Amino acid sequence: MGIVRVVVSRLRYVRNVCFNRSTPKQQTTTAPATETKSADIKSDTATADTMAVSDGTQQQEQQQKINTLLSCCLHDEKMDDRVYIPRYRHRLTIANAWSLKPGSRVLDIGCGQGESCLTLAMELGPEAHITGVDTADLEYGTPFNMRMSHEHVLASPLGKQITFHNVDAATLLQSLEARTDKPPFDAAVLCHSLWYFADQESVIELFKTLSRAGIPRVYVAEYAFSASLPSQEPHVLAARAAALLHAYQQQKARDDGSLDPEGGKLASNIRAAPDTKSIVAAAAAAGYAVGRQGTTIPGEDFLEGHFETRHVRGDRFAARVRDEKLSPEKEAEILAFQPQVVKKMDELAAQGIDKVRSMDVWFAELELPAQ
Repeated sequence: MGIVRVVVSRLRYVRNVCFNRSTPKQQTTTAPATETKSADIKSDTATADTMAVSDGTQQQEQQQKINTLLSCCLHDEKMDDRVYIPRYRHRLTIANAWSLKPGSRVLDIGCGQGESCLTLAMELGPEAHITGVDTADLEYGTPFNMRMSHEHVLASPLGKQITFHNVDAATLLQSLEARTDKPPFDAAVLCHSLWYFADQESVIELFKTLSRAGIPRVYVAEYAFSASLPSQEPHVLAARAAALLHAYQQQKARDDGSLDPEGGKLASNIRAAPDTKSIVAAAAAAGYAVGRQGTTIPGEDFLEGHFETRHVRGDRFAARVRDEKLSPEKEAEILAFQPQVVKKMDELAAQGIDKVRSMDVWFAELELPAQ
């Protein structure tokens, strides 16, 4: 991606999430003794199950929201239970954890097909406006490409609150700078988009771009490279393998002069994959400090981690690594993750667990100093 990419009622359980504004350090948590089926959120002072939707009324309220979002997006209904419902449930969890102000003007960086735009438009109310930017080719995506998905979103009941631009954040902000001397957005969000960046330098440059534009708050949600549950551990290992492959691909392409700034053959679901410390460091270099933060454990039915792990343990990934013609040492370093992934998955299978759970997700509100 380069420097990318109506029902309004908050679930009552969100109000119970505890944040500690005076302690911006990354939290540490203790893994529960047993697997849990609900999506948990933990903050610096909260404990497990804070965000569990256990009350029947809460479940009904959440399902109504998901139904609204499904009605506004272009999707294959046969994939609702396996893909779309878990994905929107996860985005609702993140949106409520961020707790943006209703009516906010939000820049959604790396918006993809518009799922996070829809979620924020619904959660922040009819006065809010979400501007999504993404540099991916509008013909990208299957069974529905980005162009088709955006057109469907804009024609939906939430569409009047959403605008899409097929440019990077810097280009859009520069075009808006001449129109007003005020910050064009109240906040920017990065919802699972930083892993698509080419390298740490591009992440740093993005935060500097947002800071120069005077955007006071940036909300981030990204995989944390941590596992609170044993069933998440294979995803952590698989992601490290994929990120290492990307790093060595980039290094090789840079050395031989074939590096494509848009990714080219390097494009994959996991690229730079900055960890929490790297994101905080990139934000700090642009003047942003952590205001609130926490982690969430995605629900069991959120299968992104399972799909990624299955890919990395497979023969196609191994073949892809060997096709790169890296040094024997680098190739062995990447492929060494495969038996570790297989071992962890076999251990889970012995316990009757057949799906890898997605790793912890870190969320944070990053703030510029008050002027």
